[in-house]
Order: sequence, then C-alpha cells, then structure tokens
Amino acid sequence: MGHPPSSDFGAKDLLSFAASLCFFVGVPIQPKLSMKNFTKTFVLAACALAVAGVVRAEDSVVGKWKAEFDSQIGTQKYTYEFKMDGTNLTGRAIGERDNGTNDVALTDLKFDNDKISFGEPLTVQDNDVTVEYTGSLTNGELHLHRKVGDFAEYDIVAKRVTDSVATVAGKWEGQFDSQIGTQKYTYEFKVDGTNLTGTAVGITDNGTNSSTITDGKIVHDTISFVEPLSFGGNDISIEYTGKVSGDEIKLHRKVGDFGEEDLVVKRATDAGINSPPASP
Repeated sequence: MGHPPSSDFGAKDLLSFAASLCFFVGVPIQPKLSMKNFTKTFVLAACALAVAGVVRAEDSVVGKWKAEFDSQIGTQKYTYEFKMDGTNLTGRAIGERDNGTNDVALTDLKFDNDKISFGEPLTVQDNDVTVEYTGSLTNGELHLHRKVGDFAEYDIVAKRVTDSVATVAGKWEGQFDSQIGTQKYTYEFKVDGTNLTGTAVGITDNGTNSSTITDGKIVHDTISFVEPLSFGGNDISIEYTGKVSGDEIKLHRKVGDFGEEDLVVKRATDAGINSPPASP
C-alpha cells in the first residue's frame, strides 16, 4: 500500500497515497480529487482501515472455547462463546458443576492486542457476584485468570472447540451383527485438542466388556481409536476408524485377524439401547 506521507510530500504524492489507501479499504473515490476534498477522503479511508483492523483482531477470538478446572465446589466445566454483533464483541458463559448449570451473557467484554477481559454475573450463596476474567490469547489458547469476588481465584486455560470436536464429545450407541451374534456398544468420548479419550462398553450373549480406549485421535471429521480386549485368552487390539457427520459416526471396526465390521453409532439419548426396558 505504500508508506504514510512524509513532510516533504507534494500535493500529487498526497493524492496518490490517499487513492492507494482508499483502494485498500474499499472507499470509493472520484476520478478527479481536489485538494479541497482531500482531507475528508483521507480521514474517511484511514478510519475505515482502523475499523477493519479492529474487526480482524476480534475475529481471532470469535467461536467456542472450553475449559475444565477444580474449585472449592468441585470440578467445573465451562464453555465460552464469543460472537460479533456488528462491530461489537459479545459472548456467553455456560458453566456446569455438581449443583447445577449457569448460562449467562458476559459483561464489559473487551479484546485488544490479544488481551481479553470480561465479567460473568452469577448468584453465589444468595449474593450477586460478578466473576472477573482477565487474560490473553496465546498460541491458540485462552489463558484466563478468574476472580470470584472475595471467594476464590483460579488460573484456567480454555481451548478452541472445532465443529468436529463439539460433535464427537459425549455418549454414542450402536449395534451390529458379528460372528458371535448381535453386539450392542456404548462409546463415551472426551476431547482435548486432537486427542480422544473415553470408554467402550460392549454387550454380547457372552457377557459385557468395558475398556478404556487408547490411541484416540480426531482431526477435522476423521476419528480413530483402539479398544483393547481379551478374546479367547489372547489380548487383541480392536482398531476403529470413522467419519463424524452430525449426530452419527460411521465406524469401521477391525478385530485383529478375526473379522471386520462396519457400524453406525448415534448420539445417545437418556433411554439408549443399553438401558433397561421401561416398566409397563
């Protein structure tokens, strides 16, 4: 775009710089720009450039972020969601804990030069408290200091949630036919960045097996993990690969050299396939 005008710039140089600035930020200019209108056009272009820069900076924090931390009232799981409303940055905080869930709009939200601050209005022990946050966006993570009035202070790290991560975390259920009959499975996944952890619980005519999955990965919509089992006195690693699509995961399951199956698991409801039947 060129350098800002120096003191020895002439009229033509100034007009040329203004035209370049206007072109860069999309401010329309007339074919013939007089010095009389130069100041107005130049200021308009400079203001547009400044506003564009602010929006781009705030866009870096827009989206969902998740954090989990221990506190005096137990483990707390938080989702922070930031959105642009015109040129204003807005947000919400959703906190989950043993004694309930809160979902509130954030107050006094500011983001400048990777520094962020905001308030979370809560009611604690019948008292209105504004939880104060300060922190920074560092290496793709939000490093936050959380001050709960005069009750407590915590340092937490919130990580960005991608669509695939948001989709796959939770409980999933499915069933399929195999060489040993129908198998019903429940998978429960947790996500930390691209790392996938969780459990796999399978029910067959021979009984129930429960395993902690290993080698779990999720990259965009592609998922993979291993279910370690003991089969016929032998330790076997069942390898899974699959694709996440909304409330379904299409999985390919390889049971060592014994067999392979394709199955579809769906996000579990309270009354899942492994739940006991309801009483009549």
